[in-house]
Amino acid sequence: MRSGYFTAACRLGLLAGFATLAACGGPDVATGSRKGVRIEAGAYAAAAGTRVEYESDGTGHRVVWAEGDALRVAAFADGARVRSGDKAWSRFDMVTEGGFDPSYMLFGGDALLPAEGNVSRQRLYGLYPAGMLSVDTDDALVFPAVQRYRAESFDTDAVLLVAAPVEATIPQEGTVRAEPFRFAHYTGYLRLSPRDLPADIGDEPISRIVLECMDDTPVAGDFRVSIDDAAGGWALEPGADAVRSVTLDCSEEAPRVGELEHCWFALLPGRYDRVALTLHTEAGTVVRMERSGLEIASGVVKLQDIRFRAGDTVSRTYRLDGGDLGIRDYVNGEVLTGTKNGVEFGFLKLRYLLSGEDTCLELGKRGGRLWNTEPLPGRVTAVEVECVEAYNARFVQASIGSSTETYEYTRMGNTGELNRFEPPAGSDFRYVSIENTGASAVAVVRCIRIVCTQGE
Repeated sequence: MRSGYFTAACRLGLLAGFATLAACGGPDVATGSRKGVRIEAGAYAAAAGTRVEYESDGTGHRVVWAEGDALRVAAFADGARVRSGDKAWSRFDMVTEGGFDPSYMLFGGDALLPAEGNVSRQRLYGLYPAGMLSVDTDDALVFPAVQRYRAESFDTDAVLLVAAPVEATIPQEGTVRAEPFRFAHYTGYLRLSPRDLPADIGDEPISRIVLECMDDTPVAGDFRVSIDDAAGGWALEPGADAVRSVTLDCSEEAPRVGELEHCWFALLPGRYDRVALTLHTEAGTVVRMERSGLEIASGVVKLQDIRFRAGDTVSRTYRLDGGDLGIRDYVNGEVLTGTKNGVEFGFLKLRYLLSGEDTCLELGKRGGRLWNTEPLPGRVTAVEVECVEAYNARFVQASIGSSTETYEYTRMGNTGELNRFEPPAGSDFRYVSIENTGASAVAVVRCIRIVCTQGE
């Protein structure tokens, strides 16, 4: 489905949807003692009283069908699940011979018929979209852990609709007619509005926005659909690969931090006792805000402000390689300087080196070195050095401290891949030095990443 967008004045609203099931069709392949039964189900998206409607400043923004939409249908008989061989769900695709109508479409699919027995009455359960179910042989469902950022709406590909059961008489062959399906939103929705974000990063484009549940409650990924036929209800039960976060991919629109008004999430219903909102920028800055008590209800748009305040953090990553700081070739014995993201760095006996697609740093033997000459804007929480060769990595020394004269924390590299150094918790070190201590060999580094954090 696709939808109109919410306005900025959107208020709390209950979202409900209904679809009407009509029937016409013909025989299909025989199954067991029965010939095939085909269902063609009509479904409204915009008719009066049957549309999925978003309340927005008194104006309804309707959800309409998009070409290629499909449903899944499960069936019960006498309280037991009906299966056709190993199939637990039937797929209903659009019937487009009569053209495409975004308000009302026919969907066609095969009835689920057991291999043995002569079931004459079924209770049918519909689910949209069909693509959330991994396969038609079991109840595995994948709720999107990555959703598209939209400035004025949640990602409608992450909308999950489920239907109340309808009774259907199953003929020996031909068609089945039933009472209307009534679809409702299983997902709830959150419009989270960040406020008072740091002004000095206002021009940085955002690459992704992450909402994480800190109490280990699964919010996306692998679930199993559970249908309680006695109660006519639905539930999702987390699987082993369920995850605790939902990510908004901002690559299509890339809003700047200073322009960000709302973050729209489609979420599973429940109470999340502690959550963290994290903004990641293309420049490597990370803004993190943790809060308590988020309640999400099916079909409800929750409007919530979140203000940057004391205790929230801003982490900046200074990534340096051979293409930075004006590094070219060795200038022996002379300290040179360059600036990266507003911080001045000094370097000695360094040159750039092309290695495949990488522009590397080559630290000269006997003291090739890079360091910041002025304090970083926050405490150093991590230093990462990617070396090209494991042998020479043994001579790469990372030093972290409170000044260029005093480095209290010093470690040596040991791998040709990622060497990560983290100073003791509670330290407030603002200076970093990376040096080749080898006397007879240069050290080649793909890049250096220095992470510093403010606000802890």
